[in-house]
Amino acid sequence: MRLQLIPSPSDYVVLTPYREKDSLVFRKVFEKMQEDSPLRHFAQDPEAAETAIVIENQSEKEITALRYRWVFVDAEGKNRKKTSSSDSYAVDVYRPVMSPGSRLLVTQAGSVDEALINRVLAGGGIMAAGSTSSLDYQAVELMFEIDFVMFADGEIAGTDPDHYGAELQLRKSAATYVAQQVRLANAENRDAKVVLAALCDIPRLHNDHLARLVAEYARAYLRRSALPWESVDMKEATLKHLENRPELPKFCITITDAMWCSSSCAPCQGREEIERRALLNFKTLLEEFSSDSFKCLKVSLFGIDSHVKEIS
Repeated sequence: MRLQLIPSPSDYVVLTPYREKDSLVFRKVFEKMQEDSPLRHFAQDPEAAETAIVIENQSEKEITALRYRWVFVDAEGKNRKKTSSSDSYAVDVYRPVMSPGSRLLVTQAGSVDEALINRVLAGGGIMAAGSTSSLDYQAVELMFEIDFVMFADGEIAGTDPDHYGAELQLRKSAATYVAQQVRLANAENRDAKVVLAALCDIPRLHNDHLARLVAEYARAYLRRSALPWESVDMKEATLKHLENRPELPKFCITITDAMWCSSSCAPCQGREEIERRALLNFKTLLEEFSSDSFKCLKVSLFGIDSHVKEIS
């Protein structure tokens, strides 16, 4: 099976094909395990090793959001897409997606963090293992690409075709709005469930991320607030969870030549043309988001950080 790796959108996030001899730690998850093995929750299909990828964070900053995709192409040329994403802003306890210097094993069946494996081998416990799913045995070709990566200081990179960055930025606004509607309904002695049910069914366009998130948070409140918990007021706990969604740092977009160039495009149309296209892409992003979501544009061409444009 042929594997195509699309160049990473960040010079600090390195993609390499998995090689057994390069990682004794990752090799363990492909080996046959006993039922009582501490690594049984990380087990990967041995056949997935052939197309596995290692993502390494070579920056000095934590990665707080990551979204990548697999594209599976069958013998007839038909393809399907599978995306995976993870971020540090969805739950109340902060945890980086990738620490500085850490490595993540990604297969078409799931992902495993190297540091987590080492912690378990040292006797530590786990709250969550790597994600797993079945292999696509019909595929004859695979393509892997990082769509979006975000660092703790707000630096982002990637073409982000699914607007994952917009979702991250809009989560707090959506959660706050839902919480306000519940607080207001309670203060006026109205049934908050009726209000939230209406929010769940609000008509919206397919690309209206804010409306979609409002509906998702409304459904989440209705579901969680109804959970039985003797010692906890779940309605109030769920409200506080919505009200305490973290603020994201302002984005600083990094655009590299890898996002625009291919091996066939000669040092391309040159540095000025790459910068022109990068700035055009940045303008498009500014039109999609509110301008106060961004603080700067960093253009890194041919391995050199050319300049940083601050957004006033």
